[in-house]
Amino acid sequence: MPRKRGLKTYAELKPKQRKFVDGVVEGGLNNTAAYEAAGYYCGPSRNAMNVSAHKVRYNEHVDYVIRERLNKLVMSKEEALARQTAAGRFDVSEALEVDPLVCPHCEQEIFEEGHARINVKKLKEMGLGHQIKKISTDRNGNQIIEFRDVDQAQDRILRAQGAYTTKAEEEVGGLAALMSRALQVSSGEDG
Repeated sequence: MPRKRGLKTYAELKPKQRKFVDGVVEGGLNNTAAYEAAGYYCGPSRNAMNVSAHKVRYNEHVDYVIRERLNKLVMSKEEALARQTAAGRFDVSEALEVDPLVCPHCEQEIFEEGHARINVKKLKEMGLGHQIKKISTDRNGNQIIEFRDVDQAQDRILRAQGAYTTKAEEEVGGLAALMSRALQVSSGEDG
């Protein structure tokens, strides 16, 4: 988002305005809570404080800084597609390590029947840590690592690239038309 001439940057805002911005963007606070947290005078009534908080939030400089910072936090369409692509191409064997069993008779290592484990550190070093959906333990204390669904990621990529449409989408002329139709029905415009 290009900066308009005359608008202040975060560093140029007043200290209370910076605290307000931090409260809204990083703290997830609503305008009134951010207003209080920034140390502004809270006024004689809650209504007066809400009005004052609104004025601070929509001050052109504060609004610009908040929008700029929120835009940096939002994942772009390209980044989301890249992450889905990484999930679709993910092969767990890249981080799989097998501890071989030793045959009690001949004392040779048997890799096919060994205990497999995931090297999470290696996975993160490869930049694939985001493929882990959840890490938990079972009732015996064994670690369980759940990965993102590769088939689902591939399905999303194919859908985003228009490789196929659902029967409902085909009947109305595509996903956009289907969504538009659903909005018409939900708002009671269906005639």
